[in-house]
Amino acid sequence: MTFDRSALSRLGGDSLPSLRSLPWAEDDASACRCDPTFREPVGTGVDDRVVLAVDADKCPGRGDLAASPDCLATVITALTDRDADIVRTHHGGRERTYAGRAAACLIAAGRFCEQVAFHESRLADRVRRDPVAAAREADGRAGVPKRIAAETALSEVVAGADTTGDVLRAHTGPQIAATRVASEPPPRAVLVDRWDLDTGATVRLYEGEKTLRTYHLTPPAAGLDDEAIARLAAAKDRLLDDPVGGDRAPGRAVRAIAAEGDSVSTLVDVLRRHTRGYGVFEHVFADDRVSDATLTAPVSENPLRVVVDGERCRTNVRLPPEGAATLASRLRRTSGRGFSRASPTLDATLETEAGRVRVAATTAPASDGLAFAFRRGDPDAWTLARLVSVGTVTADAAGLLSVAVERGVTGLVAGGRGAGKTTALGSLLWELPPKTRSILIEDTPELPAAAVAAAG
Repeated sequence: MTFDRSALSRLGGDSLPSLRSLPWAEDDASACRCDPTFREPVGTGVDDRVVLAVDADKCPGRGDLAASPDCLATVITALTDRDADIVRTHHGGRERTYAGRAAACLIAAGRFCEQVAFHESRLADRVRRDPVAAAREADGRAGVPKRIAAETALSEVVAGADTTGDVLRAHTGPQIAATRVASEPPPRAVLVDRWDLDTGATVRLYEGEKTLRTYHLTPPAAGLDDEAIARLAAAKDRLLDDPVGGDRAPGRAVRAIAAEGDSVSTLVDVLRRHTRGYGVFEHVFADDRVSDATLTAPVSENPLRVVVDGERCRTNVRLPPEGAATLASRLRRTSGRGFSRASPTLDATLETEAGRVRVAATTAPASDGLAFAFRRGDPDAWTLARLVSVGTVTADAAGLLSVAVERGVTGLVAGGRGAGKTTALGSLLWELPPKTRSILIEDTPELPAAAVAAAG
């Protein structure tokens, strides 16, 4: 007699022990031990969202659905009962998020498995372990399986994929991080450029089948092994319990749990960025080639996009709804202003290692959930002379503006969002005579007042 181990694990409900804990169920040490649970998070700014959370801490497959057919079978079996918007697996402090096309594939496979099992159990078993191969088989036949593959959208979702791994592309990261990063480049993409950042991250620019290029970020945390990631999670727990606090707290927390051979400096840097800083965003802000970054609502469906050397690009970075809610909460604290349905827009300034970053945020009902637009501050002062050198204004116009400011002429700088109002006004400040006393009143501090004052 044979048993479906993933189904057995759910028998008895929450009040009874899992049947995997019985002696006769522990005969295969390599069997999947993932524990899937459906959850409906609240307070994330995304309504009616269901997450399939998979605890893979005790599973030899580590919850890697692309690499472990057993883990994949467990997840798809769970999805035969109910749909989910996002699938997340976690193992030893590392989380894998399956969203977008990957989540659509898993959901379609669950629906296909549920319906086709009545007609052909063999094909139902195959789709649990290899959705692409099962869809290809169903499409190549006439009759019920082909119809079900079309109705459940399985055929459409996996179209163009050679293997299941091409579809199940996870965005990964430490559980302590708010963002998730895809480790692999897009399929059939061509590397066109590569550069390193001062933060230790590496950027690769890919050109592929899609219109936009891909800005592929590899943060230092991506190189940590499972043991280091687990110690990072333990360090965060210590950090939360640290009675002293302060800037040195992340270092104390890491050194308390670090093992021989660990790169303590890397662990401290990762922990600090993700608990005291802005995580992966700090790497983006530190890139001199990036001027703008945007997260379009709904954030669960759209990756971060950046402007690199004036060209808009997709990235391999995603911000889950919980991470978006955390960022929104931090912006409220930083700005001291409300940000809710009653006040759905907010402008704030972030202080990062790379300098100031301006943020414009919106939420419902002004947008379909949380959305953010970041603009990186330029470390070099924008003066009228610099604006002339880049062709923004003519030399005659710059001369007129300089004389007008020097003689105290009243003026108004106006324009739409992103038109350059702050840049223009900041350049005019440098034309004020040194003896002038000025009072600046700003909703969000952006003008180079300190730099102008320091220059005399």
